[in-house]
Amino acid sequence: MATTGDGDSAHEMNHDAQTAPLSRRCEISVEFKMTTNIRYRTFLIRPFVTPNANGRFSASAVITDPSDEERTVGVDGDFSQRQEAIDRAVEVAMAQIDQRHIASDHHMRG
Repeated sequence: MATTGDGDSAHEMNHDAQTAPLSRRCEISVEFKMTTNIRYRTFLIRPFVTPNANGRFSASAVITDPSDEERTVGVDGDFSQRQEAIDRAVEVAMAQIDQRHIASDHHMRG
């Protein structure tokens, strides 16, 4: 790379970063795959699956409640198949919804 001779090494490094191939600029490429939205009661569940470097899958889900508030639940596990990860994310999200629903019922009756 040609330099301007003004000692602006930060500019030179920035230029290198902009012109370098993406594979050289990024060590890890993470790809999030969103699946179909699922309605459960009055909630929307969006499971996400992330392929790991070892060829397995991680999962999480975003739960949107009726007032459009979102929360994310992670799933413990390392899954061999993408569909298995999706299914588990949906199960965990449903359990989370049920648990909060039951807790709020007890609080209101309490």
